[in-house]
Amino acid sequence: MWSDKQTSGFTPVKGYSQTHLVDRKLLYGPDSTPCSAFVLGQIIWFDYALRYLSQIEAALVKKRKKCLQRRDLDPALLKSCDDLLAETREEFADLEQGMLVTENMLPEGNVKGAYETLREDPSWWLRKELVRECIARGGCCARRCGCCENRSLDRSKGHGLGHCTSACHCCAKTGEWWVTTERRAEMIDILGDSLHSRDPEYLVKMADAFFEPQKKSALAKLSERLVRKVKTGIAEWREKRLERMHLKQIEKLHRVEIERVRLLEVKELLAYNACYFDEKDWECW
Repeated sequence: MWSDKQTSGFTPVKGYSQTHLVDRKLLYGPDSTPCSAFVLGQIIWFDYALRYLSQIEAALVKKRKKCLQRRDLDPALLKSCDDLLAETREEFADLEQGMLVTENMLPEGNVKGAYETLREDPSWWLRKELVRECIARGGCCARRCGCCENRSLDRSKGHGLGHCTSACHCCAKTGEWWVTTERRAEMIDILGDSLHSRDPEYLVKMADAFFEPQKKSALAKLSERLVRKVKTGIAEWREKRLERMHLKQIEKLHRVEIERVRLLEVKELLAYNACYFDEKDWECW
């Protein structure tokens, strides 16, 4: 069972660089849970590739929209956009299946628990380590245009959301990351080589960012305590308020019952007296 107190990141095993790629291990947490370095690297690679395709899709959707808005609509250009969109979405679906299979290869316990816990946050990639990397690469976080933050609002995909890749439309528009399609493919290959290198430094850095839950600051912890106290106070106030309303309702019903009993007593008394008075007596009255 994963606990947020059991986190100390990943460390490579001894002799990491001498072992074969599929046999390399990283140890996670204070209990040194072994995890395949290849699986960790593949998850990070799949994440980038899915973001890459997702951002290509977003750029094609914008291009198609502009194409439809033109007065001199070019059917050939529109068909080209539609074909590329279909191809991109099909490739995305294939890669997403690969991602799901690889995620299921994570060992049960601390590693998988940390991974799933971190992704409960819909904008988990906005942690400072990944934001710094986006800034260093000249992505949208460097320009503070809000693209990386706004991607957390997209709920249409389970994967493919995060920081900029070489396919980011905003980066290409500003000229920050304009590269050819061939160069983009090379960059994806370079990422894979870096993740599966005999030197584990880059993999450990990225694995910590992708798996290690964020440590809460003292201010965040204080804020959580205050929120809990406020919620507890509101709950207690509501409970007392309901209790007072219930008591008032009971008192009201009690008063109504007393009045009803009094009326019955008066009617019974009148009926009793009527039995002992004849008409003459009533005339005397």
